[in-house]
Amino acid sequence: MLGGADQKALFDYWHDRVRLTNLNRLGAREHVTTQELRHECTNYDELRRLKAVQELDELERCRVIAIIKYECTAKVLQRRTGLLRDYARQCEEQALDHRQKERGLLALITKLKDILKSLRKNRLSSRVFPSPS
Repeated sequence: MLGGADQKALFDYWHDRVRLTNLNRLGAREHVTTQELRHECTNYDELRRLKAVQELDELERCRVIAIIKYECTAKVLQRRTGLLRDYARQCEEQALDHRQKERGLLALITKLKDILKSLRKNRLSSRVFPSPS
């Protein structure tokens, strides 16, 4: 099954068998090490322990395990990158929305300050120059 396969076919074979799991952990906002992602979010350990892999001679088994590790790592990091990119895009949109709201509030505050200045000025001038009654 694995013995005479060329390199690309061997990589493709294992790529197709990698499954992503634990999607909540995969999309975590905090830092998660590559090793944690590989073990907790893929079927890496299961693939390594397959009977077909364990029955290979030592050199071929090491080679196949390296390919499994590569494929699991690549798939999990690609997915995590996509999830974090989506999250970053959402953060940027929210930041833009907040900036627009902030500008609107600052404009309102400026107008209210101008109104207060005008009211104070009118009160002051009415005290200094009282209207004849």
